Amino acid sequence: MYNNFIKFYDGILLNKLASHSVYLLKKMNNQPTVGTAFKTISIFHIAMCVGLIAIVAVFRFIVKQDNTASTPNQTMEIIGIAVGFIGIISARLLFFKQVKTAHTVSALKDKIAIFRNAFIIQMAILEAAALL
Repeated sequence: MYNNFIKFYDGILLNKLASHSVYLLKKMNNQPTVGTAFKTISIFHIAMCVGLIAIVAVFRFIVKQDNTASTPNQTMEIIGIAVGFIGIISARLLFFKQVKTAHTVSALKDKIAIFRNAFIIQMAILEAAALL
């Protein structure tokens, strides 16, 4: 049930983001500029952060409703910290590896596309690590 809620909520955010991105592309008449590209990326970043905060808030509410007293499992905490750390490091390394390829491209449109794709992959890895 909760997975369906998460998929539904992420779908709404991604649909709004996609429609806003299409609006921005039409508005700039298919002439991407650095400002509009970064505006779209910042909107995507905000949407991903808000979605993650909403999911964490729902999970926190569900856990708070659980009245069973359980002992804390330190092994799971260590695994969670390790997954988060590995997620952050791998996301940054992959991002910089992909952005390095933009140095060989001369067209601004292609550089923006490379950066946008690298950023989306980085955000996906970070969100996956945060949810685990």
